[in-house]
Amino acid sequence: MAQRREAGGAPQQHDQIERSPETLQRAVAPLRAALEAGIAQTAPLAQQSAVTVVAEYSGDGPVLMDAERMRRAFVFLLDTALRHSPPYSTVQVRIERQNGSLVVRISDQGAGLNAEQRESLFDQRVSTDGRNTPALGLAFSKLVIETHGGRLWVESTPGTGTTFHVSLPLSMLESHSAPLRMPA
Repeated sequence: MAQRREAGGAPQQHDQIERSPETLQRAVAPLRAALEAGIAQTAPLAQQSAVTVVAEYSGDGPVLMDAERMRRAFVFLLDTALRHSPPYSTVQVRIERQNGSLVVRISDQGAGLNAEQRESLFDQRVSTDGRNTPALGLAFSKLVIETHGGRLWVESTPGTGTTFHVSLPLSMLESHSAPLRMPA
C-alpha cells in the first residue's frame, strides 16, 4: 500500500523537482544506505512475486544527494525489475566505484525490451483515467538521478532480461553533512 501512495505522489514531486531543482535537500551520505532502503521497501513485492534480490557491494562512497528522493528513485527501478521478473528468478543489484563515480546496476531475468520499448521507457505518461503508468516512476527516477549530476540508462535484449544502470559522482565533500541547496 505504501508503494501506491508514493507512486501517486510522483507527478507532483516530478513537477516540483523539474521547476525548482533547488528544493532537493542534499547532504553527503553513502549511496549504499539509500539503495538498501529501497531494497527493504520493495522486499514485500519480491516475496509476493517469489523473486530473490541479491545485492553485491564492491564499492560505496559519499554522494551529495537528497537521500529520500534517491531512495524513491531506487524503489521505482527495483519495483520495475521485480514486476518484470518471472517467479523464482533473481534480481541482481550491484554497486561499485568507477572513475570517480558510483555505478549501480539493477538486473532482472525478465523478457527484456525491444528497441522501441527502450526508447520510450523514461517518458512521463499518465493514462486517460488519471492513474499513473509505471513509466511515470521511471521518469521520476531519471529526473532525480540527472538532477544529482548522474546518468540513468537501460540495456536490454528481448529474451535476456533488462539492466538499469545508475552512475552518480562521488562527493568531494566527504566531511560535510549539513543540507545544501543547489544554486538557482
